[in-house]
Amino acid sequence: MEKIVRSIVSQINQKIEIHPEIAIVLGSGLSDIVDCMDEKIIIPYNELEGMLKTKVEGHKNQFIVGKLAGKNVIAMQGRFHLYDGFSAKQVAMPIYIFKELGIKTLILTNAAGGVKDDMKPGDIAVICDHINNTATNCMIGGPIIDYGTQFVDMSEPYNNDYIQIVENIAKKESIKLCKGTYMQFLGPFYETKADIIMAKRVGADIVGMSTAVEVEAANHCGLKVLALSVITNKATGLSTEKNSHKDVLKASFSASKKLIKIVQEFVNQL
Repeated sequence: MEKIVRSIVSQINQKIEIHPEIAIVLGSGLSDIVDCMDEKIIIPYNELEGMLKTKVEGHKNQFIVGKLAGKNVIAMQGRFHLYDGFSAKQVAMPIYIFKELGIKTLILTNAAGGVKDDMKPGDIAVICDHINNTATNCMIGGPIIDYGTQFVDMSEPYNNDYIQIVENIAKKESIKLCKGTYMQFLGPFYETKADIIMAKRVGADIVGMSTAVEVEAANHCGLKVLALSVITNKATGLSTEKNSHKDVLKASFSASKKLIKIVQEFVNQL
């Protein structure tokens, strides 16, 4: 896979003139951020030999390179999930592409379920820690690219300074910001009531089907990470509503303005 990563990086570099230092991975229904980018170059995945594709609704399968708040950025519209049938290494492959492109900061966004009682659909949450409940990671069997570290430190998976910046932005903009620990489930099933009881007991505040595996890869790559969740639904058992991807997308779109404001100002302050 190392050869594939380096080949994709070479292909991207041939298509762009600016060199991004910030990467943004966009979760379901959160693609409106790219509308705020200037000098955009769109690179569909199918133009990159060796690049994977996702079939999940709300993911467009393309990179966008341009400027956001005056900074050089690459955005990813179409992340890969374990429930697609991809391996953990395939899910993590874009993170290594970002590393080889020279990225220093990784911003991850996702649509997630709220486990904390005070989390409501439409809220934004900053992730401060996670629990990988998928029983896999991208380092099993050796890393995609060997950076000389076999055992990766995870004492600060999400950059504490970045979390503080986002908290300050939210306070200034009068945006309610939740904070908590994220648990990644395998998916594509929404969690059962028993799953959520377990998640609460082990310390999870937010649940979803992405992010943790990518963050582990980012820590291996030495990237600084910020992760933001749009709370799209109360987790199973905490509401009488049934879970559906259509409702997730709807809630993501409605909350996207708040997320965009936070991300733009965060990028501006880097």
